[in-house]
Amino acid sequence: MITMIFRYVQEKQNLNGSTERLATDYAQSELVLGRGGDSHLIFLSKRVSLVHAKFIWKAGREAERETEKEAERETGLLQVLDLGSLAGVRVNGSRVAQTAVQDNDLIQLGDIELRIRIADDDVVELIHIIKPVEEGKQHEHGSKLLKSLRIESYLPSMRVLIWGVTLVCIGILFVFPLSSKRMESWSS
Repeated sequence: MITMIFRYVQEKQNLNGSTERLATDYAQSELVLGRGGDSHLIFLSKRVSLVHAKFIWKAGREAERETEKEAERETGLLQVLDLGSLAGVRVNGSRVAQTAVQDNDLIQLGDIELRIRIADDDVVELIHIIKPVEEGKQHEHGSKLLKSLRIESYLPSMRVLIWGVTLVCIGILFVFPLSSKRMESWSS
């Protein structure tokens, strides 16, 4: 499969009317979205399933074989699949199990709304618009303003680091066992 760049863009609209943009790129042909687990893009929302939906990019020739109505599109085909989520996946308000996605479509995963922008042949933007809230309040989906993206981007690395430190600590306990004499001297 051809690798695509999925660009998750978090747009925060401020109370004063200005907009802040924070983007993270994922270079792959499939992108899994959810609240945790094996998701690439993690949303901190109770209305989003652990593994909620998947975007799949199919290259031009592969896309032509997939569906005849998209055959004229040589650049490829972007599809969204519901991975058995409770809240479902909605495209422009209609609940779907699997469908092709076009430029400017609105995708809803629980209470998360993403606007699709197919920027060029190699980039698909998933634009998450966050409406302004009063200072210090949380959004409905539980993330504190732009901080959530920074944390979400590093969650897989943080998990690996925590497991690594845990394994090293366990290894030290087994490699350097304390003798009973040392333990007795410590207790006195």
